[in-house]
Amino acid sequence: MNVSHAPEASATVLVADPDLRWSDAYVELLPLHETEVVRVFDGRDALVKALAHPFGLIIANTHLPLIDGYALCRILRSDLAAERRPIMLLTWDDRSAARVRAAQVGADALLVKPIDATILRTEAQRLILRSHALRGRSNNVRSKGKV
Repeated sequence: MNVSHAPEASATVLVADPDLRWSDAYVELLPLHETEVVRVFDGRDALVKALAHPFGLIIANTHLPLIDGYALCRILRSDLAAERRPIMLLTWDDRSAARVRAAQVGADALLVKPIDATILRTEAQRLILRSHALRGRSNNVRSKGKV
């Protein structure tokens, strides 16, 4: 898929990374227009914000202070309101164990730093579009149930 020709979706994105330089880079590389980005620098703040707001995408470093990205993902997957929100984890760990652990906690994607800009854009857009599609189907089901 050529990212430059793919339809863009707007969303509110939560970026959780303790390193401001990386956080800035993610924001700059995201393929979205009309996007609000909320930045936090530790896992506890990420959890509070993720439970309070229906983000279109959550991007979290696996090595966050207070609550790491894996634990954040696991907690969100156990919450009914947040369980379907797309979560992208980012790590420096390129071992297969990191991929297994990310899958076990329910991450939708795991990207290894340094992250290629095209891959970040493609994955972010894929997850946000999937989130929009799921939300649309859910709204349709709910509206059909009303008389």
